[in-house]
Amino acid sequence: MGALAQTSRPLSFEDLAAVAAPSCRVSDVVAWIAAARRGGIIADAGFAAGPDGRPSGPRRYTLSPEGRRRLGADRRRG
Repeated sequence: MGALAQTSRPLSFEDLAAVAAPSCRVSDVVAWIAAARRGGIIADAGFAAGPDGRPSGPRRYTLSPEGRRRLGADRRRG
């Protein structure tokens, strides 16, 4: 969640996996994305627009308003 909080741009699976490596397996990242989406912590940000304006590249994710709220609460707790 920290990687999403530290950027204003949506991140792809590859971006998230790169941040988690080498301590996490690919399956761990997949499971985290699924749980975070189900829990409303991250939101699907769709795809980047290609040169023709059509969706292109990998699906991207962003921290949801709920995720930002939870992250702020966690930081305040210490």
